[in-house]
Amino acid sequence: MELIISVGILSTAILLVVGIFTFLFKASQKSVDMTAGTIVAESILQEYIYSLRTGGRLDKFMTATKDAADKDAYASDVRHLNKTDFFYTLYVQDITALLPPEVPSSQQLRKLRIVCNWWEQAGGLPGRARAGYGQLSVEVSRIIYEGDL
Repeated sequence: MELIISVGILSTAILLVVGIFTFLFKASQKSVDMTAGTIVAESILQEYIYSLRTGGRLDKFMTATKDAADKDAYASDVRHLNKTDFFYTLYVQDITALLPPEVPSSQQLRKLRIVCNWWEQAGGLPGRARAGYGQLSVEVSRIIYEGDL
């Protein structure tokens, strides 16, 4: 009888420890994934700004007035990193009207906002959730003006 009780207590303790480690692993993995998503979003944004500076689509960009509330995005694509597809959408918003009156009106300000989503498996479709903690998403924004480019 004592042996059965001790085996029951021991198995309960082992299950509890395994459950705690599983929870901690998922939390740690989510943190790593969020960091990776932020790095991917930042690198995409930096690459896009660099392409504008080196003679890219500057005319199209400076006339863009897409708003963050619009359904249409300025650009969107997929990046692959470690068997994960990062789906990103770039929004451009004209914020020149927000400048104080003393700033010359010739300066044009644009807010770049990138939203990056990713899912559990490569080739995943938007809306699919990562097992254990749902769909992951990060958002990065930057304000640039015409003089920067």
